[in-house]
This record gives sequence, C-alpha cells and structure tokens, in this order.
Amino acid sequence: MSKLTRDQARNHKKALDILSKSELTFEDKVEVYRNWHEGAESNNTALGAFFTPFDMASDVTIDMHGKKILDLCAGIGVLSFCYYHFRDVYGSRPNITCVELNLKYVELGKRLLPEAEWICADVFDVWKDLPNNFDCVVSNPPFGNKIGKDSKSPRYTGNEFEYKIMDIASHLGEFGTFIV
Repeated sequence: MSKLTRDQARNHKKALDILSKSELTFEDKVEVYRNWHEGAESNNTALGAFFTPFDMASDVTIDMHGKKILDLCAGIGVLSFCYYHFRDVYGSRPNITCVELNLKYVELGKRLLPEAEWICADVFDVWKDLPNNFDCVVSNPPFGNKIGKDSKSPRYTGNEFEYKIMDIASHLGEFGTFIV
C-alpha cells in the first residue's frame, strides 16, 4: 500500500462509505471516482500505475469518439464512465469493453459502470481474441515499466509496457486516445 495524505485517506473512506450502499446513484458513482484511491489498498506506485483523475478523464473524452470503445488497463473505468455519461454518441450510448488485470478493480468497475463489458485478464493474454473493429481504444496504461519479450504485441518488439499497449490498440481500433 502507498502512504496516503490525510486528505486522501479521508476521501478514500468517504468513497468506501458510499460503496457500502446497496444501490448507487449517478452522483454516488461520481463521488467514488473522485475520491477512491488506488494506493489505499495496493502498491500501484511500484507498478507505475496511477488512476486517471476524474476531471482529467472527463477532459480526455473530447478526444474519444465512436460507438464501439475499448478501454485497455481500465482500472475501475473512469475514462469509460466519463465517455459513457458525458458524450453524446450519435443519440445513443456507446458499446464499451473494459480490460483490466486486477480483479478488485474489475469488481468495483462493474459496480460503477455496469453498462460496460468487463474482462478480467492480462491484456497480453486476450488481445488476440478481441475483435479488431473498435472505433476508439483508450488507455492510461501503467508507464515506465519494463516487461519481458514474452508479452507480445502485434509489431512492437521492445519491452516498454505503454508502447506495447499502444501497439495492441493500433491493431484493435481505428483511433486511440492515451494518457502517458
């Protein structure tokens, strides 16, 4: 676990209190996205994994478009949540698929964005099984991590995690939006 400031710890507790409700309103979900801290329950700092702040996620949706969205390394799904709820996609809601390795994040993501299809798996194990017809692939991947050559992507042969994710995204979607 990462060391949280007092404000971060207080805000995380607020998010946990909201999550203890049997049903969540839209406003509750926004509060959880604003206040839940990934470092309270795991050491994401060591992995180079930092969640996208809610306001930044909302801004990033300006660069996202289309009806079929893939969110790689989705965390709890803040990028997809913002796109789903704040962008008008030709008068209908988008079809969103979120891929995330951490089961706890997937479980929380399903609670916050049940409209998405959630896949709990390593991106490198499932990308070949995903269709390659997404309108947009979005990600805020863990960055700065070196990974072995055995984690394959379509073309990139180096060992930089974020480049492998971008290579996979370029194979699966027409456009991509990344935070790196």
